[in-house]
Amino acid sequence: MQQRAPVFIVGIPRSGTTLLLRTMLRHSSFGHRRMNGTESELVELLYRFTDPNAPVPFRLMGFLCGEDLPADVRRTIVRLRWRRGLVRKLARGRAHRDPRLYRLAGEHLVVRSYLENIARLRNRRVVEKTPTHLHRVAELRLAFADARFICMHRHPVDVLSSYRRRHAFEHAPDDAWTNISVDAMAQRWASDVRTEQRLARLYPEAVVLVRYDDLVERPEDTMRRICDHIGEPFDPACLDDFEQAATSRDDPQRVVRATSKWREHVGEQDAARLERLLAEPMSELGYAPYTASAPAAVDR
Repeated sequence: MQQRAPVFIVGIPRSGTTLLLRTMLRHSSFGHRRMNGTESELVELLYRFTDPNAPVPFRLMGFLCGEDLPADVRRTIVRLRWRRGLVRKLARGRAHRDPRLYRLAGEHLVVRSYLENIARLRNRRVVEKTPTHLHRVAELRLAFADARFICMHRHPVDVLSSYRRRHAFEHAPDDAWTNISVDAMAQRWASDVRTEQRLARLYPEAVVLVRYDDLVERPEDTMRRICDHIGEPFDPACLDDFEQAATSRDDPQRVVRATSKWREHVGEQDAARLERLLAEPMSELGYAPYTASAPAAVDR
């Protein structure tokens, strides 16, 4: 198989990245019978992985679908050991935050070896989903200059609802990451949206922005646009996760009822405050408020 650059699904957490990954894994160019929806967090975990004889982090193993870490990756880590160690020592903790130092240390070569070997193991093009890799695009482009990125975003009230739904489902403690405040949600959503827009301007050939609503309401049109962006033919098998999609397209009221589920987890007051805090970026992205009209800003 002639290897092609990976596709990375990134974006605002809880914005439908898992749904998109599941959809893309139905595509013949990506699908693998043992693949799952595990987030690899490969940039962070491979940076920490400096001892080739140490146990492989769980998430890296999960992304390998049960396979052992390829010997070629271990050899790459051995070969770069002195270089990585020297740069880390001289950089005093900045090697992970500065793409120039990241490259100098050869960290991108470890990432490249890991993903190239996964592609060989599966005999498939790699698609990887870690939302926070939105902030690691520079590092991933060092590993694969022709990589493609799909940036997901979603209505902020629905994102907050997803956080709270998961928090309740897991019976998580108060200090869990899922217990996010309205103000923190507004700050994170606005920051991630700005990052997505900046990346789309910097790398228009590599980055495409996708709305969760479009994926759910118009799955075929959205997947055709994504396939065109990543250089793959459209595969109807992608839509196998959308058995109810035709009903949603034919009955707009069904879509309205689906998006109204945010009320099960987010109170009207919290939703209204979130929309006031995010009035400007929401308007730029074409997101209408779910609650009554509110001023564009509030006292913080």
